[in-house]
Amino acid sequence: MKKNILYFIIGLAALIRLFHLDHGLPEIYEEATPMRQALEMWQGHHGTFDFNPHFFNYPALYFYIQFIGQAFYFLLNLLFGRFPHLNDLFLHHRSDPTEMVLLARLINVLFGLGSIWGMYRLGDLLRNKQTGIWGAALFALMPLPVHTSRIILVDTPLLFFGILSFIYTIHISKNNTLKNNLWAGICIGLATASKYTGALFVIPFLSVHILHNRSLSHLFQHKKQIATGLLSAAVIFFIFNPYILLDFKAFWADFSFERTHMALGHFGVDAERTHITYLQNLWHNFSFGLTPCLLWGICLCGKHRKDHPQEIPLWIFTIFYLLLISTWSMHAAHYLLPIFPPLVLVTAIGLQNFLKHISPSLKIILPIVILIILPTSLHTLHYLTDNAKPDARLAAKRWITHHIPQGALIGKEHYTPDLPADSYNLLRLPMDAILPEIVSPFYNIAWYADFDYLVISEGVSARYLKQPEKFPNQIQFYNNLQTHWQRVATFSGDHFSALPFTFTKTQVPISIPYYIQPNNTTR
Repeated sequence: MKKNILYFIIGLAALIRLFHLDHGLPEIYEEATPMRQALEMWQGHHGTFDFNPHFFNYPALYFYIQFIGQAFYFLLNLLFGRFPHLNDLFLHHRSDPTEMVLLARLINVLFGLGSIWGMYRLGDLLRNKQTGIWGAALFALMPLPVHTSRIILVDTPLLFFGILSFIYTIHISKNNTLKNNLWAGICIGLATASKYTGALFVIPFLSVHILHNRSLSHLFQHKKQIATGLLSAAVIFFIFNPYILLDFKAFWADFSFERTHMALGHFGVDAERTHITYLQNLWHNFSFGLTPCLLWGICLCGKHRKDHPQEIPLWIFTIFYLLLISTWSMHAAHYLLPIFPPLVLVTAIGLQNFLKHISPSLKIILPIVILIILPTSLHTLHYLTDNAKPDARLAAKRWITHHIPQGALIGKEHYTPDLPADSYNLLRLPMDAILPEIVSPFYNIAWYADFDYLVISEGVSARYLKQPEKFPNQIQFYNNLQTHWQRVATFSGDHFSALPFTFTKTQVPISIPYYIQPNNTTR
């Protein structure tokens, strides 16, 4: 019976995640790095296969997974005579990336569904099958897991392998065998090979050993198990990331950039609101229906911690991880994803306990459960419907291609439509996400006197306008546009896919590109 319910939950989760999975296509904007990096491996830098990603901002495992998916896609089309040659794959992708993006998103959906199964297994190990069912159901409906399952994001496989590492950590707490330590290490290695922060899953692994061996002498007696877990994690990580060692200089440059990015923040993201932002993100996912269950579950776990010591390593991880990411100047909703499994399962424990004190009649329990879950489900529904709306940039691109003659010289800011380079002469106004001041010289209207059009996005301009004393060149640039150039078209929309779950005042604004043509007097 419980398995049938689990299958139903996974089926429902699949329907939710597959709903309008082609959102935004054929355009892709703030996603798809793993897919793009996988595509580059086909032709490499010299026209041959090159499995060196030459990009180390993320580890390479998910790039290779996407590459395997693309290989199956090509072989299937080769079998049916659709792509007689490998070059046909790239020609088709350049003309219409829809199929390749859908394939990449489907791979992500599978990892998302795997995480739901993992939630069931983890809840069953921690408490019982009922906890697992409630945990899987809640996880299937929450906005953040739904969102991250529907875009090509390294955080989704990170979460899947992280949940698996939790499962084997719980196994270690019950039976500290070499096999369980080996599998825990393998899962930690796979998580780290997906995203560098996966290395933090070693915290519950070490915690479970420390908690079960209160003295150094006892801990030393289990050195073989601990070493097996740590060594297997390191081996797996380097198996899937050999070029970190083979191309260390490039790795260190990209890795250092990411460290600086986390430390200094991202242009437009208010570092002082990190704690508030994460609280808002959590509230958006748990809402006023599930938050009381979460708080009650925390109380119950604290009260009965001696009866369920296997839960303590997960709580140590949750607290440490949350404190760590709260120190970063850069923040984003999906950074919270690794702590969702413990939080959701504690919520399930609180909900279970609450329902025990209610009449067992289905007529009473069912409406109460619906009322508790409804706010979270409505947030997910709102995200899905909003995500299905066309991006303003797509309408803007259509307008440009229909109204602006080919060969026009166009300057464009970030967060504006991707225009065909073979049709227009394009220059992108640079934007530095870490040190935005250094691009100020490019915001001089005199540089663009001979341009036919400038395409300006509120996604960039609003960031400068918030700090006029810091960006005088940019402010003068926008003022000159209003005074000396003619606005020929404006496009707006209420959907901007970059940060759908961020609620800070410095959130990336709705994308509103402006199409501005200079007056004849300024030419």
